[in-house]
Amino acid sequence: MAPGQQPSDHPTVPGPIGGYRNAPVSDPAAPAAPAALPALPAGGAALVVDFGALTAAVTAAGSAAGHAQDAAVRLQNAAAGAELWGDDPGLGQPFGDAFAGSRQDLLDTVRELPKLLEGLADDLAAARRGFADAEDSATTLAQGFTPGGGTPGGGVRA
Repeated sequence: MAPGQQPSDHPTVPGPIGGYRNAPVSDPAAPAAPAALPALPAGGAALVVDFGALTAAVTAAGSAAGHAQDAAVRLQNAAAGAELWGDDPGLGQPFGDAFAGSRQDLLDTVRELPKLLEGLADDLAAARRGFADAEDSATTLAQGFTPGGGTPGGGVRA
């Protein structure tokens, strides 16, 4: 704080000192490197699903939804009844009048973010279930074939 400057009455944003751009928090952590892919069959026509990574993504999206919900509540509480940029008639009030629409848009967007992240978690979980079902079906089908192209019981599939 500069000499002679008074501390702000506004609460500080939680987070470590430093940060990036205008946010007083640290950069988000980089995701872990993906696991090495297994050897693929010749021709490159393969679909590889890392079920562990997909499960972790479901968990991360669900956790992010919870954090976003907490942040939305804190933002709504902080914004409730707060004057926009003070009551200075020369600068604060005109800016507040011009910023009111953008402020409401921000509050609406932050309120919707948890729903979006919950939907992402649900979609990822559904994709995981779909891939697991496809794997089970493929395994069952593959177990129905016998070496030499025949089917169990000696017939040939048409």
